Amino acid sequence: MSVDGDAKYVTHINLDESIPAHGEGKIKLPVSVPDKGKCYLRVFYYLKNGTPLMQPDTLLGFDEILLTNADGRNQKAAELLTETETDDILTVEENDKFFTIHAGQKTTYVFNRLTGLFEGLNVNGKEILDRPMELNIWRAPTDNDRKIKLEWMNAHYDQNYARAYETFCNIENGQVHITGTMSVSAPTVQRILNVKAEWIITPDGAIRVKMNVKRDMEFPMLPRFGIRLFLDKEFDNAEYYGIGPDESYVDKKRSGHHGRHCAEIHEMHEDYLRPQENGSHTDCDYLILKGTDLTFAAAGEKTFSFNVSPYTQEELTAKKHSYELQPCGSTVVCLDYAQNGIGSNSCGPELSEQYRLDAEEFDFEIKMIIK
Repeated sequence: MSVDGDAKYVTHINLDESIPAHGEGKIKLPVSVPDKGKCYLRVFYYLKNGTPLMQPDTLLGFDEILLTNADGRNQKAAELLTETETDDILTVEENDKFFTIHAGQKTTYVFNRLTGLFEGLNVNGKEILDRPMELNIWRAPTDNDRKIKLEWMNAHYDQNYARAYETFCNIENGQVHITGTMSVSAPTVQRILNVKAEWIITPDGAIRVKMNVKRDMEFPMLPRFGIRLFLDKEFDNAEYYGIGPDESYVDKKRSGHHGRHCAEIHEMHEDYLRPQENGSHTDCDYLILKGTDLTFAAAGEKTFSFNVSPYTQEELTAKKHSYELQPCGSTVVCLDYAQNGIGSNSCGPELSEQYRLDAEEFDFEIKMIIK
């Protein structure tokens, strides 16, 4: 049994209790819970006596329970969500196509008024975006998506793009506020999503986005919704607090546990024989990607899902064999409000309603920090 709190291990205790099969019992646990931090009790079950097929002390499984304390926030996420004090002053240059935001002398962001998204994030003289930011509703179909993917492709989800209709920029209390209306659309079909977005840039260079999203109910459930970034490939090391260390989805997570996990980007790709969506992590409080000189971080007041990969979803969609995959040359980051569940529809029933991304309206908020 262990109690894990945020980024550090709290305690570990071995128990040797006897409770009959199909029976019940009470065990008093000699542990204390920290006042601050997201803490989980994990109970591991080991085989006491060996069998012809298993050795003694073979791990049989575990359970995980969220513990209650005075401040149950993940403390690293809370730190990332707190604005850093700085003497830098924000200024904005504007033309018909762009808002260019300067935070002091070392940070310049370029916001495209036609797409409603950033296409340049330059910090300390280094541009970290290899391609403009995107809104993202597509995923490379899994084996279990073999039926719903026909509906997704008929709806042109795989050809989606963002379009802004109006954008406004002003400075309030030393912060830049960019507000506007936009959509996720695709060729030959009506708007898939209508989005009201507010971007708030603070003097420390952090970007917080709030989106209200409404789906046209004529369209099928969404594969995912979120923001996709193509970061410089030097951001090759990840730290996150969520369900890991293996991939996890809303309906495919029992083998993982909440905790602080670290991995290199190439290690986060699950190499299925047929390329498909893989490597995401759900119920995350924060993500930190470390580069040579800079770090990129994301955190939310509510948990989110993310995926980091050397491959694009287009590459995973197009290729039929894993050995054909070619890295895109960037670190591809998907910060998701949610993904549709994985399900078992290749040979079983349709995805259960509770795991579908099919709400008519939802809100997504996340903060991005580059330093």
